[in-house]
Amino acid sequence: MTTGCFVVDEPFAGQVYPDHIREQISDLMPMSSDPLPTAEAFAPGVVHRDVEVILSTWGLPRLGPERLDQFPSLRLICHGAGSIAPFVTPDIWERGIRITTATDANAVPVAEFTFATIIYALKRVLRHRETYRLARKRVRVDMPGAYQSTVGLVSLGSIGRLVLDRLKSLDVRVLVHDPFVQQEVMADLGVESVDLPTLFARSNVVSLHTPLTDETRGMFGADLLGRLPANASLINTARGGLIDEPALMRLAQERQDLDFYLDVTDPEPPDESSTLYTLENVFLTPHIAGSMDGECARMGQMILDEITGYVRDGSLEHEVFPQQLPISAHAGVSR
Repeated sequence: MTTGCFVVDEPFAGQVYPDHIREQISDLMPMSSDPLPTAEAFAPGVVHRDVEVILSTWGLPRLGPERLDQFPSLRLICHGAGSIAPFVTPDIWERGIRITTATDANAVPVAEFTFATIIYALKRVLRHRETYRLARKRVRVDMPGAYQSTVGLVSLGSIGRLVLDRLKSLDVRVLVHDPFVQQEVMADLGVESVDLPTLFARSNVVSLHTPLTDETRGMFGADLLGRLPANASLINTARGGLIDEPALMRLAQERQDLDFYLDVTDPEPPDESSTLYTLENVFLTPHIAGSMDGECARMGQMILDEITGYVRDGSLEHEVFPQQLPISAHAGVSR
């Protein structure tokens, strides 16, 4: 019979795998021990000879040969979080170990947050809040509004597609840039496929969902950001490293008509002296778009569903394969 082991740190252990989910998983598959903190699971000299399945979440360390040797029977890693980038190595697949992840579950709150922010940006809610607070009366703020305006999505991974689904409830045009999605698919989705300069120049709101790789680091710089039309907004819930932040800060100072909604920065949090904190048209949130608190159990439920299929017939609905990593928006997004 397949044996598992929870390798999880608090507070995520109880959030992602609350008691009722952990109990159901244990009913399907015996556990080799009580849940183990990562430091204990990978302590020098410790070997878990019978463990075939690791159930993890945020905090799983990089699994190179030495750590994998500590789990000689390992056949599956069930990662109850979004990104596998922090722990994945070629050694995992070379040993025939499979990986499944709760990326699609974690994508839901990110898409919800993004959709809400898009509406806020189109109505310029935070601008109105500040002028109302200071003037104690309504002050006109130019805004695109949510009728016949244009929203640009950069990348259609799991999050981007969920955002697109939600945008269909609005009367807006949607532009998309994603070189890995075929034109026929774009047409079926009812969106216009454009290059990045066109997307930035035509969009009232641009939302970034691009994975962070060596190729995409800093790709949104002065040239693209400077193409944003009057009273436009940029939303980043992906990774802070995608944006050339010095260029963004300069532009935010030069063009007070633009708004920047940044749930992620590079580094996180920004340095205490960062201008990002003081720019009136930069709205910072502390990386809260992804699963938080009670939302985390959705990921645990997805892992429970995966374990159910795996124990039954070896099937995994959300398995990740090595060839997906270079193009997948899954690989670079955690919270």
